[in-house]
Amino acid sequence: MLPLGICSPFGDMEFLPVLGLAEGKIVQEALDDDVESFNDYFSKMPWLAISFTDTKTRDALNRHFKLNGIRHLVFLNENGKVLKDGRAMLIREHGAEGYQFTPERLKEIKEQEDEARKNQSLRSILESPSRNFLITTNGNKVKLFNEELNDVPWFSLPFKDKRRGKLIQYFKISSIPTLIIIRPDGKILNPNAVDAIEENGKYTYPFTLDRLSQLQNIEKARQEAQTLESVLVSRDLDFVVGKDGMKIPVSNLIGEYTLLYFNANWCPPCCLFNKQLLKAYHEMKAKHNKFEVIYISYAKDQASYDNHYSTMPWQALPFHDKRKQSLSHLFKVKGIPVLVALDPTGKTYDHNKC
Repeated sequence: MLPLGICSPFGDMEFLPVLGLAEGKIVQEALDDDVESFNDYFSKMPWLAISFTDTKTRDALNRHFKLNGIRHLVFLNENGKVLKDGRAMLIREHGAEGYQFTPERLKEIKEQEDEARKNQSLRSILESPSRNFLITTNGNKVKLFNEELNDVPWFSLPFKDKRRGKLIQYFKISSIPTLIIIRPDGKILNPNAVDAIEENGKYTYPFTLDRLSQLQNIEKARQEAQTLESVLVSRDLDFVVGKDGMKIPVSNLIGEYTLLYFNANWCPPCCLFNKQLLKAYHEMKAKHNKFEVIYISYAKDQASYDNHYSTMPWQALPFHDKRKQSLSHLFKVKGIPVLVALDPTGKTYDHNKC
């Protein structure tokens, strides 16, 4: 079996260590710009190559295999026939385990993966042929299924461990962060618990569907019982501030439509939206007196807060007010600007990222 690789030093360095694991003979056809680049690049490789000066052969190969890009692998069997069906991906995912990259080997690997999914366990997920341990936060190795696992809070696969890439493929990870909850028997309990933990923290445990359903019912009941005071009052923090710096009791806002405005001076979209909101605010105030905006700042310091708030006519929470964190969590603020609309009873009737 002969892989013929067409590549350049730009974008291939990550792929070379993986390709180097494969058995068989490899011939490189380079697309470098000069002999020096070719020699430097080729010096990192253990296989054969077509000479940089042999442009006739290189051009012929490009035409024959209809190549229109670099980092291209063509696999030939012992008889010189082309093997197809994504062998390059097979090398990236399985390294030397994919050898000889034949349809039979592809089928065999597919059957092994299907069997692993069917009989999934913590051992099959986390172990590899060359590693049966995890590492702790201080770098110590801890064997899987060892009583020592109970003594440390967090584990990791070693850096550059090949199992990482295989797990990304195995669990079809398309975005991060992703937190997959695995049952004690190794089966998947929750394919991604990130949102649930962000919303409920430790109360998400034990991550079962029943527990998530309970939390949804609790949240529904909270929303139904929500009032302006339950949103804005926290112990002795029962006020907002006006433009003159005077404290305004939250109770004075009951019966008004209230907009909670999450914003910051360092955020370009916030500055753009601020102009739009200012115009709308003055127009609405002229028609509806029972209406107010509460500025909740993400400013980095007091001076930035003061300077930004000086451009606004509405009320605000003080800088460093502890309620900002609880309100951001309550309304799931993950980006700004955000405008949350509360009706006169304090219930949420609109929640939009501006």
